Amino acid sequence: MGTEDQDRAASRLPGDQRDALQVSVTRLGDGRVVVTAAGDLDMATAPLFENAVSAEPGPTTTAVVVDLSGLTFLASAGITELVALNTRIPAAGARLLLIPGSRIVRRPLELMGLLDLFSVYPDQAAALDAAPITSA
Repeated sequence: MGTEDQDRAASRLPGDQRDALQVSVTRLGDGRVVVTAAGDLDMATAPLFENAVSAEPGPTTTAVVVDLSGLTFLASAGITELVALNTRIPAAGARLLLIPGSRIVRRPLELMGLLDLFSVYPDQAAALDAAPITSA
C-alpha cells in the first residue's frame, strides 16, 4: 500500500471527521424535495444518508432531487442506498432525479451498469425544471 493509499485509508478511520458526510433535505413546498449530500458516502456514513432520506417521499411529494455533486467518495454501501431510493420513491408515486456531479459518483455507477437506471441531470436547475410539481 503506497503512501497515498495509506492516507486515503487513514482518512476514513471511525471518528475521523475530515470526510464526514453532510446531508440536507429541503422541501420546496410544491411537491419537490431536494436532498444534497457532500463528503464521503461509504459504509460508515450510509446509515446517516439512509436516515436523512427515510421520510421521503412524503404523502404530497411529487419528485425527489438527489444532488450528489458534493460527494468526494462513493462506495458500494452508498450505491446500495441509491438503488434502494430508486426503488422506493417511484413505488410511492414520486419521481427520483439524480445529479451525480463529478466522475467520483458517475464512474462507479457506470461500471456497475446502474447509471441508466436513474434519471440523470447535470445540475439542480435542470433537475428542478424536469421535476413535476403539485398541481394547484
